[in-house]
Amino acid sequence: MNKDQLTGHHELVWLTLTRLDEGETILGDALMSYTGIKDRRLFYQVINDLRKLGKLVGSSKHQGSQGYFEIRDQNDFNRWIIPHRKTTEELRLIERCMTAAWEENGS
Repeated sequence: MNKDQLTGHHELVWLTLTRLDEGETILGDALMSYTGIKDRRLFYQVINDLRKLGKLVGSSKHQGSQGYFEIRDQNDFNRWIIPHRKTTEELRLIERCMTAAWEENGS
């Protein structure tokens, strides 16, 4: 799929996100309903596909601004990425621990 030529569900989801007002979000269930996606796994796949194609799709679980949105500026990016930083740090720690354990055991 060409990132400049989205089709089907991908196009509908992206168009919906780009038409949101600045700072506005849309809940996943509402986005699914609006775009006709009935299967939650398909919905998540569409979101991931859009991200892989370079579309800046953000999401937030923060109370008061829950939902999906188009990342348009640094503030939007921060709103999306900050909750993931802790997970990233934890994964790096796990990787360091596993690497040390493998080196110690000769694996």
